Amino acid sequence: MIILAAILAFGLASEARAADANGLGTVLGELSCSYYLDVYYRTELTGGSMYEAPYSWGKASGWINGFLSGYNINVDNGKQDIVEGMSNNDTYRWIASWCRDNPSKDLDIAVMALISSRLAK
Repeated sequence: MIILAAILAFGLASEARAADANGLGTVLGELSCSYYLDVYYRTELTGGSMYEAPYSWGKASGWINGFLSGYNINVDNGKQDIVEGMSNNDTYRWIASWCRDNPSKDLDIAVMALISSRLAK
């Protein structure tokens, strides 16, 4: 048991990044901005985190939340939550606005644009 705890502690303390020599990694389960906007327009966002939405909204919102969670866990930027101060629905609205201006892009680019805008503050 002590050995397992030591292995886990050592493994969690090391960096867990997967990228090539150019710093590029693979985005799994990628969604397009056009997919996101389709489900976004069929979703009614209310309050900070409530919504009435089709089943496909879970795929899009879950993907965004997973991407942001992965960023928060793996990037040492002095911020515990890169979207701190924004409600979930504010985050989804920001991304929808970006995607409306860039409909041919993928959702990871939209989320990275959000992250960049938050780092600039």
